[in-house]
Amino acid sequence: MYSPINAFMLLSIAALILNISPDGSPFITSVSAQSIESICWACPPTNAFNEPVIASSDIGGLISCEYGSGSCSYELNAGAVVDGDAGCVGTASLDCRARRAFRREAALPRSSRPINPNAVKPDVMRTRARLVKAKNRKSRN
Repeated sequence: MYSPINAFMLLSIAALILNISPDGSPFITSVSAQSIESICWACPPTNAFNEPVIASSDIGGLISCEYGSGSCSYELNAGAVVDGDAGCVGTASLDCRARRAFRREAALPRSSRPINPNAVKPDVMRTRARLVKAKNRKSRN
């Protein structure tokens, strides 16, 4: 009762489940998900010349740190220095608090809370309260 099309569909589904491509090699699976490791690399508070951080940004997997004498770029996932002048510290600081503070400042503002129906439709709220009282009275009896 199986047609060639049904057999092909069953074999295709089995190959997908077993993660095998038509030529016998395993499929290369890719996952687009957030890493389980937390990325807490932040700009070092001072460079090698003891100059404080003026500004920082993270774009394209790099942390860019601006100091008075120049800028330094660090890898976002390893903290190693990628680009910069001689005043760059070897690695970025592993500090989750500083990283969270930076992300909080860069975040979009939250939306306002929904309108309280009591303030907008008092009659609806009175009716609802009356129905709840009636329901409670019935459940007691």
